[in-house]
Amino acid sequence: MLNNSLILNVDLKNSEKELIEAVKAGKSDAITFLFHEYGSKLMGICDRYAPDKDAAKDLFQEGFLKILKIIDSFRYESKLESWLYRIMVNHCINAIRKRKKDIEWVELKEDHSQYVEEEIEIEDPKLRINQIMELMNQLPYGYRLVLNMYAVDNRTHAEIAKELGISVSTSKTQLFKARRYLLNLIKNIEK
Repeated sequence: MLNNSLILNVDLKNSEKELIEAVKAGKSDAITFLFHEYGSKLMGICDRYAPDKDAAKDLFQEGFLKILKIIDSFRYESKLESWLYRIMVNHCINAIRKRKKDIEWVELKEDHSQYVEEEIEIEDPKLRINQIMELMNQLPYGYRLVLNMYAVDNRTHAEIAKELGISVSTSKTQLFKARRYLLNLIKNIEK
């Protein structure tokens, strides 16, 4: 069990349960460790969902505070990292829902059957993750949201539509256009 003295990072790394209990008890060193251990991964989620860096920082701050507020609801049914990920993604999606009117959605009125999933072939698959993130950040925000939810978070079009309050057709259109846009950006790098 953790004592009242300063918690060493080594002790916290050995026991997820001890870390969680210390965070639940409000121990500042445990909260600091949680922040340092998982903060960059959680910020990465916010970067993927936010329209810009400032919005991502705001989402992260609000989301981390929410995590601290609801840490008592953690039931040890999953790994802490998975739980933190799910909380932050849901926080980001809820924030987007509140700003839905600010997002420009593209919905084509034509038959969407032509927008079948396709493999995108890249001649040089050596793009680093930071290059991919930079390219994704160049996508129009609606495109990026749907691509992120579909490709990174493995959501279906029905789930995306429900979570964002858009139609399934709009989700499919956004994904199709995001892939085309991203492919053009990648081809420009390869030239």
